This record gives sequence, structure tokens and C-alpha cells, in this order.
Amino acid sequence: ALKASPAPAAPILYMEKALRSPTGRSYREISLAELRREADQLAFWYAAQGVRAADPVAVCTYHW
Repeated sequence: ALKASPAPAAPILYMEKALRSPTGRSYREISLAELRREADQLAFWYAAQGVRAADPVAVCTYHW
């Protein structure tokens, strides 16, 4: 989707409440490029912890 997007830096998702990413950034809107950057940073962190492709991981989401 990122390569096919005519404007990867344009917001594609808008949140009513700010979304705080695991990397500490807060988003009210997010673009494909920002979403990719966050995903890459999480993937790097998981790899550094020894998680490999297809390993199960837990995901916790919550609202304040």
C-alpha cells in the first residue's frame, strides 16, 4: 500500500482520541509512512528480544 499510495505522507486514519504508540509518539492522525515507521521500529525491538517470524506475541490495548 505504501508504494502504491500517491501521497504516503498524507493522513489516512483519524482518531477521536489520541493514539499513543509503543515508541512514545502520540497521534490524532497517521499516514501510511508513519504507520510503516512505527511497525518497523516495533519489528526491530521484537527481533532484538529474540522474537522470530511466526513466533506468537501478546498484544495489550487499553484506554485511559
